[in-house]
Amino acid sequence: MSCSTQVRSLAPRRGRPKVLAVDRPQTDQPPPDDGREQGSLPDARVAVREKHALGWVTLLFCAGGAIALWPLALPLCLAIWLAHLARPLFLKLTLLLRGRSRSAALLAVGLLLVIVTPTTIVVAELAQSATELATVLAGARGSKARLRALVQEDDNTEKKPAGANAKELTKLAKEHGEEAKDIGKFAFLFTAGVLVFLFVLAFGFYAALAEGEKAWRWAQDHAPLRLDHLRRLAEAFLETGRGLLASVGITAAVQGVLCTTTYLLLGVPRAWVLGFISAIFSILPVVGTPLIWGPVAIGLQMSGETTKALILLAVGGGVIAIIENLVSPFFARVARFKLPTFLLVASVFGGVLALGPAGVLLGPLVLRMAQEALAIARDERLVGEGRGPLI
Repeated sequence: MSCSTQVRSLAPRRGRPKVLAVDRPQTDQPPPDDGREQGSLPDARVAVREKHALGWVTLLFCAGGAIALWPLALPLCLAIWLAHLARPLFLKLTLLLRGRSRSAALLAVGLLLVIVTPTTIVVAELAQSATELATVLAGARGSKARLRALVQEDDNTEKKPAGANAKELTKLAKEHGEEAKDIGKFAFLFTAGVLVFLFVLAFGFYAALAEGEKAWRWAQDHAPLRLDHLRRLAEAFLETGRGLLASVGITAAVQGVLCTTTYLLLGVPRAWVLGFISAIFSILPVVGTPLIWGPVAIGLQMSGETTKALILLAVGGGVIAIIENLVSPFFARVARFKLPTFLLVASVFGGVLALGPAGVLLGPLVLRMAQEALAIARDERLVGEGRGPLI
């Protein structure tokens, strides 16, 4: 073979380049290794199994988060509701102060002052009367004696110097050692609970104002619901807050003022303390304030003040009951609260029995959310025939 022939054989041929076997694309290559076992199950079944596993893991951690936050459900719900009501003022302050965080912090401090300042003043004013009431009731023997002591002035405690009531409480604590320990433990736990409640309420209020829009966008992106369904549930949640804060809160204030005024006019001792307790108990519909003015009326009758007892029964069973049945539904309608009155009352009682004092608000909330969820399911023809509203 000549040299020229060898050179031509070594030179690259013109035209389409030769594709080696290693460079030829493979159409039947196996899928990339993603950690799955090949050959044990078909790929479709593996994918379904992985989705189910991911769903259960997600549900498990979401349930764990709900359990962790459940003890703080009441202050968190109140924080969101109050932040929603304060949003118009927050937007104006944001334009004025040029910062969402500063505006939210200012409103959070204002909320704490609005709650803590009147409470501190009321507690300071009522402390002596409450101490006298506790001392008198603890020193009385028998239920009849306690009912009489509830409406009678104690001449021995009327003109005592400062600190005398504390000394009497200390004496009673020594006489009733075990009961005093239980009361002290309860007082400590109650104080700690109130402080935690106020902290979570203020911090949640601040976060809902400053980061509320971001949290809502995150919920829209990650919630396993359609956007219109999520919005309906959110609106039901906010509607419940407006209705409860308007109907329950304003009704409690009105009944507290009316009870206090009645006690003062009838000359009932420690009227401010009894009126404050009546306002707290008025959160319970129907039987709330009667738990306070009922024993007071019985005590007046047992003390010979039959006329005053009848007047208190007439005011409590007539005026206060009528105001409760008129004011609460009126403000509920103003707030566009869609839960019927009977279901509202039943959910309050059921919530208190199941969840304690927090059930006053959480009971109606859970029932209203369930009502809206069933309405959505009916509109989507998952239940019923999808004709009209559920209730």
